[in-house]
Amino acid sequence: MAEVHQERRSGVAILTLDRPVANVLAHSLRAALLSEINNALADDDVSAIVIAAAGNDFSTGVDVTDYDEPPKFPWISDLCNVIETAAKPVVAALHGAVLGSGFELALAAHRRVASAGTQVALPEVFLGLIPNGGATQRVPRMAGAQVALELMLSGQKVDVADPRMKHLIDDVVQGPPLEVAIAAALDLADSGKWVWARDRVSGLSDPLTYQKSIADLRGTLRSSASAEADIVTCIEAAQLLPYERGLELEQVRFEDRRKSPDARARRHFYASERRAMIMPERAQGRPADVQEVVIPGRGALAVELAIICLDAGLQVSLMADNVEATEAVRARIASIYDSAVDHHALSREAVDELLARLKPAWPAEALPRADVVLDPGEIDLLAHHGALNPRAIWVSVASGNGVSANAPRDISGRYVEMRVYRPVTNTKLVELCVPAGAIPDTVVTIAQMFNRMERTVIRSECVEGLVGENMSAALFAAALALARTGIGVYRIDAAARGLGFGRGPFRLMDEEGLVNVASRLKRRAEAGSEGDSGVLAPRIAAGATGRASGRGFYIYDDDGVHMDPELAEAANDGPADVTGVGPRAALEAALVNEAARLLSAKVVQRASDIDVVMVSGFGFDPRRGGPLFQADLLGMFPVLKDLKRFTAISAPLWQPHAMIEDMVKNGTGFFGRKG
Repeated sequence: MAEVHQERRSGVAILTLDRPVANVLAHSLRAALLSEINNALADDDVSAIVIAAAGNDFSTGVDVTDYDEPPKFPWISDLCNVIETAAKPVVAALHGAVLGSGFELALAAHRRVASAGTQVALPEVFLGLIPNGGATQRVPRMAGAQVALELMLSGQKVDVADPRMKHLIDDVVQGPPLEVAIAAALDLADSGKWVWARDRVSGLSDPLTYQKSIADLRGTLRSSASAEADIVTCIEAAQLLPYERGLELEQVRFEDRRKSPDARARRHFYASERRAMIMPERAQGRPADVQEVVIPGRGALAVELAIICLDAGLQVSLMADNVEATEAVRARIASIYDSAVDHHALSREAVDELLARLKPAWPAEALPRADVVLDPGEIDLLAHHGALNPRAIWVSVASGNGVSANAPRDISGRYVEMRVYRPVTNTKLVELCVPAGAIPDTVVTIAQMFNRMERTVIRSECVEGLVGENMSAALFAAALALARTGIGVYRIDAAARGLGFGRGPFRLMDEEGLVNVASRLKRRAEAGSEGDSGVLAPRIAAGATGRASGRGFYIYDDDGVHMDPELAEAANDGPADVTGVGPRAALEAALVNEAARLLSAKVVQRASDIDVVMVSGFGFDPRRGGPLFQADLLGMFPVLKDLKRFTAISAPLWQPHAMIEDMVKNGTGFFGRKG
């Protein structure tokens, strides 16, 4: 099937991108488009060219995997240069999403016509990259430094009706843009005059303001060796260098960024989030249409679940213990939305529409209508199972303290369990536990429902702790084992931050609550793994039970978070005398070992899913890809050596798993062959 269709109309060559999914600019599509452009330029019967697209989106840009190799001709920059310097006018007809290199194609054209509601973006910064099709030179020439900086440093989608787009989008039309684009192309051809981007200089008309925008942004950069810094440098060059030299600088900086560890890590995480959507059930199951969700509960978890369902456009029926309790839950939800209005995050009209879909209900009224029941296990519904819609799916939702026992016994494959991360409204991760007997339609329906809520769904087998709790238990147990040897808790937390965590294991334990952590680790010890090493019990006995009590391993008050003087760092280096390495290597080795155990037991589908859980659930820096990606960069042989060094401290934690030894033997890592 052709990826670029061509037709002739009134002397205009219409080139239509048509490649699933979302017209991603893979090499085959780029080559086909270049060929059709050259054919049109060589055809004397063609006076102008329109580039359009089939499907819901014009183009979402280059396939992210293309960045793993050196650019292959024709690269985006090659296409854009051909379009800009074409001897015939080229008009881009835009609709849907026009992202990254897709937008750069449009910027190289001589006119841009977009349907109302079209959104554009230059999101390369999220991948640790810079635009690479000339946008750093074309956008500032057209719209000025400030608009260019905002587009490229935020990476956010912008509607074509946004005032900042007035110099970048020439026409916004109601309905499909093709007919207007054809007319515009014919007008340009008849006039014999069209302006190349290199000659668009209105954005350079105020040099002092241009330089001030550059200077202001440069002062806020976290690093001079970052994608953000390279974007600022290239936009500055648009004012200071000849056009061709600016394009050359962009390509040099792009290639440097492409090969950088930071960009490799960000690409890994980006691809990992999308790979998580691949589940065996998707090949067999069909998602049901979910319109109404029932949430039985009285606590904060029920409130958070209701909000994300409402935000996704679903009808929500609330059920608490009685009328007063149900109304209290509804009032808490309404107050959260009222606060959003006060802070100008939502309009009053939008909130009224959201709350109109939130209904207090009794079980006999709501359960027959339910498509999905999200059950936090707070309300006893056992007596009402007979009223449940026979096609409904029951989801037992946990946030770390076990799943509900409310589910009907005879639900016949329409039951799954889910672990969410708090607060649910802010954390974009859920773990989906698929029990034996769950039918594919059930799994796909729930996965798609939460994808609709912009959540990443990680599929897991039903084992205690799923992925996140087991990985965090290994991290906590390793930290406690190191503390038992004499390393200070704050030094261990600093080591974890150096590894990539936003907060160290002792801060994370405080957030969860030390009593709950101790209970989890006790169960882990009973199963033969490392427990709490005797460090938690004294803190709990002293009333230092975590953040909720105001004191755990840290002190929490109105002024913030503080180290506890009682836990001041010891002057000695702890087990470094025994192992020769510090706590960072020990923590990483414990995480890698636990990941190998989960993968070998087939608890989780793939190693990249574990990285997603650690980034999205436990605050590991996405710019570092995840602990397993970092281990691959280090190499499995050094990890194996570290595991053997620390085995003397705790064999259950650091005894090397056979998978690690096999990877060293075979020269592989979690994500392919090494060296």
